[in-house]
Amino acid sequence: MEKKNMKGIIVGGGFMGKTHFDAYKNLESTLDVKITALVDQSRSWDGLANYTSLEDALEMEECDFVDICVPTMFHRDCVLQAARKGKAVLVEKPLVRHLEEMEDFLSLTDEQRGRIMVAHVCRFIGGMACAKETVASGKLGKPLSFTAFRYSETPDWSEGDWINNEALSGGTLLDLSIHDIDIANWLLGEPDEVSYREVRREDTKGAHTYSRLHYPGGAVASVEGSHLFPRGFGLQSGYTLVLEKGVLSFSNRGEEVSLTLHDEQGKQILDPSAYEYHSDPYTSEIYYFLTAVMQDSPVPVPMEEGGLAVRTVENLRRVQTS
Repeated sequence: MEKKNMKGIIVGGGFMGKTHFDAYKNLESTLDVKITALVDQSRSWDGLANYTSLEDALEMEECDFVDICVPTMFHRDCVLQAARKGKAVLVEKPLVRHLEEMEDFLSLTDEQRGRIMVAHVCRFIGGMACAKETVASGKLGKPLSFTAFRYSETPDWSEGDWINNEALSGGTLLDLSIHDIDIANWLLGEPDEVSYREVRREDTKGAHTYSRLHYPGGAVASVEGSHLFPRGFGLQSGYTLVLEKGVLSFSNRGEEVSLTLHDEQGKQILDPSAYEYHSDPYTSEIYYFLTAVMQDSPVPVPMEEGGLAVRTVENLRRVQTS
């Protein structure tokens, strides 16, 4: 039976917390859900109860789910607190800063772990969802190669500049490239061989990363990510997916979005919106999370898949060459 009148708490009122809050607002007319409280040590939002600790919020608020948008190094503790209270959890990617932190999740019950979703938002972008559907359908045969890029200006939005402190954020590889590493795993499985290289600037803020992932069966992924682009560049990303019977290409450069298929029939221009619930991927992501919670069905991005992305990153770090 579907739950009604669901209530949630957002932990972290920074850029991502506000982005998620706006997505919940987009869904107010669709789903019977409401954010009732914010947990943040320095911010408060009008109209919401405000707390400085998740422990206090969970004690005082009646809620069904917790949305965790604090910096990566705080994810583990917040996930454990919320899950142990029986709450469904949406936690921003990456799931944890260090893979060893996932050992603490073994103390959770199967039911508690099954209600944790990792917010790998790129899965909900139309071009990415199209790639998944194409691979899953088998209509173009097996995937052979996945090549992705993600270029960003050096981040300057994080409080205390934690995002540019690799000890806290995991650096460009864990914070940025993990988006496309997760997509590669989503499409191809778990890599059995990896190689990695990065280049840096003298100021050590950010890196340009090159990851190569080999999968059982022979498929290969190449993922390039960068935090070295100048202010004003924004974010640009895209991929080329080569299959036995065709090539799918996607590019997202600001307002210019393209999705094309080349196969035996020639070039076809596809509509990315045909694969989206909402034009805003954060709204789509939260819609599917809430729908799963309401229906007691599996979450779209389970904890194990978020953990695989972190494990892949750590394997890349182990084989890093200068």
